[in-house]
Amino acid sequence: MAAGAVIVVAAVAIVAVAMQGSSVYYVTIAQFHGNQTVQASNKEVRVAGKVVPGTITRDSTTQEVSFTAVDETDPTQTMKVVYDKIVPDTFKDDAQVVVTGTYSNGVFSANEMLAKCPSKYSSTAADSN
Repeated sequence: MAAGAVIVVAAVAIVAVAMQGSSVYYVTIAQFHGNQTVQASNKEVRVAGKVVPGTITRDSTTQEVSFTAVDETDPTQTMKVVYDKIVPDTFKDDAQVVVTGTYSNGVFSANEMLAKCPSKYSSTAADSN
């Protein structure tokens, strides 16, 4: 009976450790800026936002892409992002993005980027009239 309890406790501990890093998929830009501990930690974090139209720039020699992302619920909260890998096909103005990386000196250096374009099939308030 004691051996069974030890096995159960060990299994729960393994699951808890495995899930520890994946409990939150991402934070919003407003949540990120509101948490000084996360900003100062220099640990990798996932942040979600929306690409501000007209802010995408590409360096032709390094292939680095930079843009400004805005929080979708609080447009006063923005973040400058740089990314030096191949961008997803869906990356463009107004795309929803989730970037993974670190923050330093006011710039988010992303090493991963997911992008989702606004769908032309999204329902709007006008559709319901």
